[in-house]
Amino acid sequence: MIATALGASIEGKEIHITSRKLNLREPRVAPQQLLLYPFRTGINSKAEIIKELVPKLTRIKVTSRLDKGDQLVGVSIAGHAEKPISKAALVKGSGRHKAKQIKARGGSFAEISIPRREILTQQASNISAPHNSVTLTIKKR
Repeated sequence: MIATALGASIEGKEIHITSRKLNLREPRVAPQQLLLYPFRTGINSKAEIIKELVPKLTRIKVTSRLDKGDQLVGVSIAGHAEKPISKAALVKGSGRHKAKQIKARGGSFAEISIPRREILTQQASNISAPHNSVTLTIKKR
């Protein structure tokens, strides 16, 4: 299943991340004394679970998707892996653009930090004015 909403997340034993812009960060130590390898993507990002966690339980976020083949699609995706992230490989992106693909292994987590523009405009159009607001109309003479 493909998720596109802000905050949607996936967790897996191995996740493939594809994006035109890729930013790998310095490893950091988590509160559980685990060494995490964070990443952030931008410009047409996609993340897909290749291998499921065993046992199939969420570790980071209760609402994370866990099934093999589950995907995230957004402008920017952030996350981390418990093992070092693979070197970026060039793959076909959108249109004439190339993209980079990495493999995050060992208890990987990915979350949409900026959804696609269509989703943002759809959410903005669903917001209605409060009931107690006053609308002023000014007519020119």
